Formats: sequence, structure tokens, C-alpha cells
Amino acid sequence: MPTADLRVTVDGIERRPAWGAARIAEGDAGTVRADPGSRVSLLWDRSRVDTVVLARWTLPATG
Repeated sequence: MPTADLRVTVDGIERRPAWGAARIAEGDAGTVRADPGSRVSLLWDRSRVDTVVLARWTLPATG
């Protein structure tokens, strides 16, 4: 999948992952900064008007 079609948000704010290549495949990774307790979403822009949530998770809070 082209990385240009993927977006990552942290608490609703878009972040630019440091993808390792222009295309990614299963098992590849990208990195963004996020605080403990943040909600992270991985989004796929299928078209200009169609976005799919691929994954959504909350980072563990530190205590």
C-alpha cells in the first residue's frame, strides 16, 4: 500500500509517520510521538471522500 494513502492521528491531531519506504506491507512500521494515554488511529484514504479506520488504540498510561 502506498504510504501517501495512510494517515495517523494522535488524539485527533494528524501526525506524519516516519515510514521506511514509499510503500508498506504487512509487518512494516512507522513511528510517531505520542504521550501515555493518547488515542492513536491509523487511517486509509481510499479516495478523496472515503476514509477507512484500519486500527485504533489507546497507549497505556504510566503510573
